[in-house]
Amino acid sequence: MIRFLPDKKFQFILTGGKNEEAFIDEWRKLLPTNVLNLAGKLSLEELISLLNVCDGIVAASTGPLHIASAIGKYALGIFPPIRPMNPSRWAPVGDKAEFLVSAKNCSDCRNNPQSCHCINDISPTTVEERILHWIK
Repeated sequence: MIRFLPDKKFQFILTGGKNEEAFIDEWRKLLPTNVLNLAGKLSLEELISLLNVCDGIVAASTGPLHIASAIGKYALGIFPPIRPMNPSRWAPVGDKAEFLVSAKNCSDCRNNPQSCHCINDISPTTVEERILHWIK
């Protein structure tokens, strides 16, 4: 999705825990230069401050997604359709909150979370369209 959006209009910041820092740093090398890796570098207070100055967030059902939606930021959650992880329980709440979920009934990722076909079925183009709608 990052590769589809114009790099002159967007600054992307990847966040995560200290244990995700090396993985995200390796992944970051494959992305354009407008992507910053802050995984493992922010306290909770710093993360909240960052979210407060960002326009929006795209994330799975994580704390930052819910914090951003609670403080009125654009928040796009990406969810699998299986219970209890689906958006009927964990969707972000707020005026600018929304989510994407595959319409198919699948539970393959219960046994192999690294290859969640349902998440992969959500196209980068669909995510891009939602984000571009934020700036219209």
